[in-house]
Amino acid sequence: PQPDLLNFKKGWMSILDEPGEWKKHWFVLTDSSLKYYRDSTAEEADELDGEIDLRSCTDVTEYAVQRNYGFQIHTKDAVYTLSAMTSGIRRNWIEALRKTVRPTSAPDVTKPCQEPGSPSPIEGAASCTCWWNAVSWPGVAAGAAGKCSFWLGDSVPTYTVEEENCQSLKSPKFFTPSVETTGTPLLLHQSRGDRRGPPSDSHEALEKEVQSLRAQLEAWRLRGETPQNARKSQEDGHVPPGYISQEACERSLAEMESSHQQVMEQLQRHHERELQRLQQEKEWLLAEETAATASAIEAMKKAYQEELSRELSKTRSLQQGPDGLRKQHQSDVEALKRELQVLSERYSQKCLEIGALTRQAEEREDTLRRCQQEGQELLRHNQELHTRLSEEIDRLRSFIASQGTGNSCGRPERSSCELEVLLRVKENELQYLKKEVQCLRDELQGMQKDKRFTSGKYQDVYVELNHIKTRSEREIEQLKEHLRLAMAALQEKESTRNSLAQ
Repeated sequence: PQPDLLNFKKGWMSILDEPGEWKKHWFVLTDSSLKYYRDSTAEEADELDGEIDLRSCTDVTEYAVQRNYGFQIHTKDAVYTLSAMTSGIRRNWIEALRKTVRPTSAPDVTKPCQEPGSPSPIEGAASCTCWWNAVSWPGVAAGAAGKCSFWLGDSVPTYTVEEENCQSLKSPKFFTPSVETTGTPLLLHQSRGDRRGPPSDSHEALEKEVQSLRAQLEAWRLRGETPQNARKSQEDGHVPPGYISQEACERSLAEMESSHQQVMEQLQRHHERELQRLQQEKEWLLAEETAATASAIEAMKKAYQEELSRELSKTRSLQQGPDGLRKQHQSDVEALKRELQVLSERYSQKCLEIGALTRQAEEREDTLRRCQQEGQELLRHNQELHTRLSEEIDRLRSFIASQGTGNSCGRPERSSCELEVLLRVKENELQYLKKEVQCLRDELQGMQKDKRFTSGKYQDVYVELNHIKTRSEREIEQLKEHLRLAMAALQEKESTRNSLAQ
């Protein structure tokens, strides 16, 4: 099949391969796949690096990537990640891919919608031969030419032709059997289904009809017949009603040619508009690519200027001679010494903080141990009290049960009251002990939390101290190296001066 030129697109993009590396390729979008090459020269040589089948594509979505602007192509087999230079280029690619995956419903003027020989929508009207009389031909032809209209959509034009009246189709003067006569009738083999076909079939039918009319008109002229003879023979009744006059035939032919010319002109105008739109889109994409390239070039120029300024400063310092070099080394050494002094002070401060935190942690651990011991003693004392209280309650119950029913009313009432008071006192003592145990437990949990917090902070300070120590050792080594280089430069200067003096 021919590719869809309206959905054709090319450009540079990067694709994420299986090892997780970005590779830049020259991408070419066709109607069913997205191909990528090494460059445009490889495309001309058809050296394909890879291809993404869009027939199984389900969706195209934006996707955040580390560099540039990314998007993903979701297929039934895999997911492909790509990135464009700018957000506008990514948006254009996504729109083009979505159009390819989900094309519009407008019919294509380059493809027939109905196969030749397919059944006609009107039963019995596909293969009939129409005989048009001289009286009805100009009006019908003019009406058909006038009723032919078209509509230009977003991509391709479509046409609609108004159907004739069903009663006129059933009329005998339009549908009669074909009989051999001495004349040449005007035969229009066009069914209602053909007139309702797509624009490409309409063009072919119009061209065939024009050619048929021209051939029949030429044959009529070769036979030497004139409109007067045709009219006379029609008045005499010797000519079938299917014959038409030369004047009506020429007028109908001119009208059909004019209609065909109008359709072709409108198609040409639509084609020119499409070309202008594609040219504008191309210029816009080119402007975006140019802007992105210009910004990248500006960034590279800025980095190059910074690097050049650093190199020039180094060159100037070297051109100043040994004295300038020695002064620069001395200033560097002084700066490094000051920085080392600051780091030493910070190191000492961190050591003091670690010592204080260590002492606090030890004190809290001692307090925690004491609290744990006190809690254990209180629990043991609570258990003893609970045991004693249970024994006393059992003893009181046994005492009450042993009392006889013959005793006086005053003594048992007094004994029961005393027992109730004693029981309430013991219960209050038990509640107080429970509250005290709960307070001790809460205090123990708080101390454990403080211990964990102190341990975490101690670990953080220890790690930071190790980092500072490592960095200080590294900077000390750098200082030693700078001093060694400075001493070597001074010795070389002295040896050069001595050799010049000799």
